[in-house]
Formats: sequence, structure tokens, C-alpha cells
Amino acid sequence: MHQKIRVFVAAAWRWFRGQSLFIQALIAVPLMMAVLFTALIGNMGLALMGGAVALYAPITGAIVGAVSVVLTKASAIVIRDRKQGR
Repeated sequence: MHQKIRVFVAAAWRWFRGQSLFIQALIAVPLMMAVLFTALIGNMGLALMGGAVALYAPITGAIVGAVSVVLTKASAIVIRDRKQGR
């Protein structure tokens, strides 16, 4: 099973690096923002409101990350369709 994951990650990385810089930014920036959002909410929760918000920060970050990935994929599809329509 470890080999299957390694092959999948290698193929995903090759696909990612094969995209234009703009598409790479569309994918990477929202993911980095999701991680930063998780860290921000987690740290603020620990500092201001105790542990209640900090416990939910990983869940919030995962949800924001998933939404970012979906929006990024949708943007890539729209861009590809615009290029094909020319």
C-alpha cells in the first residue's frame, strides 16, 4: 500500500509541476492560506478564548482547505475551457 501512495504522490507532483505558474499559484496559495487560517484561529483561540476555538481550528482548516481545492479545480476547468474556446 505504501508503494501505491508513493506512486500517486509522484504522479500528482509531476502533474502539478507540469502546470503553468498561474495554475500552480491557484492551487498552492489557497492551501497555504488554509494552513495559515488554521494557525491563526488556533493561536487566537488559545490566547483569547481558551481551548474551545483551538480544538475546532483543525476542522475549520480542513474545511477551508477542501473548499479551496474545489474552487481551484473549478478555476482550472474554467481557464482550460476559455483556452479551448479561442
